[in-house]
Amino acid sequence: MVTAYVSLHTGRPDSQLDQEVSYEGYARLPVEFSDDFGNVKLDVFFPAVQKDSGQILTDIAIGAHERGQGEIFLRVSTLPMLLNAAPPEHRSEQFWIDNGIPAQNAAEFVQTHGSFCPHVVICNTDPVVLPPDLHPIARAARKLFDAGMLDASVLPPKLYEAINDELHRVGVPIIPVTRTATATMTESISKMKSLRAYGGE
Repeated sequence: MVTAYVSLHTGRPDSQLDQEVSYEGYARLPVEFSDDFGNVKLDVFFPAVQKDSGQILTDIAIGAHERGQGEIFLRVSTLPMLLNAAPPEHRSEQFWIDNGIPAQNAAEFVQTHGSFCPHVVICNTDPVVLPPDLHPIARAARKLFDAGMLDASVLPPKLYEAINDELHRVGVPIIPVTRTATATMTESISKMKSLRAYGGE
């Protein structure tokens, strides 16, 4: 297993310290990755923002070091998020009761909604390092796929095969694809129509 660290940033970072947020209580969070670059989902909560910071979160990064300067493996942009504290009344059970939460659940809402804790969810987080000699088209395809912006099933078969051959050549995980069984579905629909024509169900 490889341990890396998630950080929050107010702009697109070039390193772990670059434009990193600095609200009171903030710290990078450790995450573990398998050595075979499996598809790992990241779902973490950062420490609560207890005082208004005025900072706007725009980017999330995964990098090498728990503290200080370090290399970044993965950057993900996010919708801008103001890192200010939740209103004080949100830490009162009565506030939630007055807003329709049953009294028996009010204490739970104070714990889960009484403070603002940045919540980070990234579906594909394994830090795949792309070597410098990787062909530009294969590099772009792999980056788009990792960012969730490429549906590999729409690629022409020869291009898909060429990209994966190049990824395999340099030791980078290939792009998986699941193609739909259109012919099987058409055949099933035809059989259903035939059954109805003969009065079958």
